[in-house]
Amino acid sequence: KNFRHLVEGSSHGFAVHDNLRPIFVNESLAHMFKYTRQEMLDLASFLDLLTPSERDRMERASEASASSRRAPTQFEAHGVCKDGSTIWLHISTHSVFWEGRHLRAASILNITKRKSAESALFESNERYRELAEGSLQGILVHRDLKPLYANDALGTPTLRDVSHSIC
Repeated sequence: KNFRHLVEGSSHGFAVHDNLRPIFVNESLAHMFKYTRQEMLDLASFLDLLTPSERDRMERASEASASSRRAPTQFEAHGVCKDGSTIWLHISTHSVFWEGRHLRAASILNITKRKSAESALFESNERYRELAEGSLQGILVHRDLKPLYANDALGTPTLRDVSHSIC
């Protein structure tokens, strides 16, 4: 009973399923996907919450983890909310003994903000790299006179070159 209260009050999405058919979902998971708890329990499969490109991959992963009672598996997937918007998910699954049966449980986090930040950082790094590589001016990045990066226009600096140009 205490465990159920812990799961119900968690900010993480939590679900229990039998061959991907929902048995239990907490309020946080329903809210994450913009469904009511009952609407989620009425789904034929949790695969309905994934983009079409993710469904085959997740079905294979679920079958593999269900057939062997091994340690939790973790993966990222692209989900679809009730309103059609998409979110990135981090899913951790494991076996549970739930109401007298061996089933699968999943802890689900919405990682959309993290994925957006990673994408923005990657794009920023690519723009910086393209700018530095395309520059006719020599560019050197160093830390404590140890060269970390030099573009082709600068050539390959030595530590002596760096310390001489800085002094």
